[in-house]
Amino acid sequence: MTSGKTTLLGGKGIVLRARSDLVYLLGDPDRVATWCSLQLQHPLEERPAGLTAELDTPRGRAELLLRPELLLQALRVNAPSKMDQWLDMDQKVKNRWISNYRPMRTYQETRERLEQFFNHNLHNQFQYRLPEMDAASVATAAGLWRRRLQQLLSGDRLRTAYNAVTGWWPDRWEMMPYYLAVDETDSEDSEEGDDGGEAGGEERRGADEEQTLEGLPRPQLEKWQQLERQHQQLWQELEPRGYGERRSLNEQHDKECQHLERHHDEMWWQMKTRHHEERKRLHQLHDSAVRCVELQTEGQLQLLVEKRQRQTELLNRRKRRQCAVLERKHQSEWDEQQQEFQKQWNQMKQKHRRESRELEERFPNLWTGDELDRLMEECSRRRQQLGKELEKELENEETLARGKISDEDE
Repeated sequence: MTSGKTTLLGGKGIVLRARSDLVYLLGDPDRVATWCSLQLQHPLEERPAGLTAELDTPRGRAELLLRPELLLQALRVNAPSKMDQWLDMDQKVKNRWISNYRPMRTYQETRERLEQFFNHNLHNQFQYRLPEMDAASVATAAGLWRRRLQQLLSGDRLRTAYNAVTGWWPDRWEMMPYYLAVDETDSEDSEEGDDGGEAGGEERRGADEEQTLEGLPRPQLEKWQQLERQHQQLWQELEPRGYGERRSLNEQHDKECQHLERHHDEMWWQMKTRHHEERKRLHQLHDSAVRCVELQTEGQLQLLVEKRQRQTELLNRRKRRQCAVLERKHQSEWDEQQQEFQKQWNQMKQKHRRESRELEERFPNLWTGDELDRLMEECSRRRQQLGKELEKELENEETLARGKISDEDE
């Protein structure tokens, strides 16, 4: 891509078969196909150049991919973002190509390189690079190369050859400044060579032919000139005779082309009609298949929802039963703990009463005074100590009961 131009290579694009390939190239193939269909409905003179078939046909893909202007128009209208993507990619390729490849040598550099090669020992070069050649072949090849280099370096032949490569090269993408170095010293000579054009090349080729004929021996030169005269005479005799035959062949060829075009148009219309019917039938089959799949999916979804509800209800009932069992078990254990506590409390009360009676029997006259106070304090301390011990035992039993309940819940 240079100066707004874009290069798209479509050589292997004719064999595009997967939809992903079209998506990669066009971005939105359906939109491009719709655009092609709408353009085909217009008259031939109003259509884009080269568009004659639908995109979903091999001919349509070939036309779109082998005609860069048509492809660029389709991308520009239907996928501008894809167009920008390809422009960025071309810019990256151009920058990478410019940075990785050296420019072509200038005329002066080329001439110096050829002079260095001409001054080398060509015999040694041939013997080193082609060791299988014998001495006679090496001498012949070296002499031929030396004469050819001498002819190329003499006069303006090297300039003509260089201009033929650099000046007549078709540069439609304007890439010459990136692969061709400019020789400032030879700019005027280059302009003169470019102005000479093909006329100068023809004059030089005529001079070469004259020089070749002048170098022949006289018998061969006379034979060559005689053959030239015979050739001109035969050509003048055959040209009028073959003109009518060529004209009749051209007319016959035109008729055959018209017949083939009509036959091709009829076949193409039949194929297009059949393709339309097949496409319509395939769309109907696809719609019915999609509907069946949707119905099956809805039925499966309903079954899954009902199954999930049943499983949830079963889990809830099982959880409620387990909770009821644990509640009853906890209540029974709590009742047992209450009974045990009440029993121990009654035992302590009975023990206290018994000890009180024993004290009364042993000390009937000690209900007053310091000794009575001491005994009361001792009884109080004893009662508090027994109460603390009883509370600790109850706490331990409750802790054990709670641990058992938590283990059963897990």
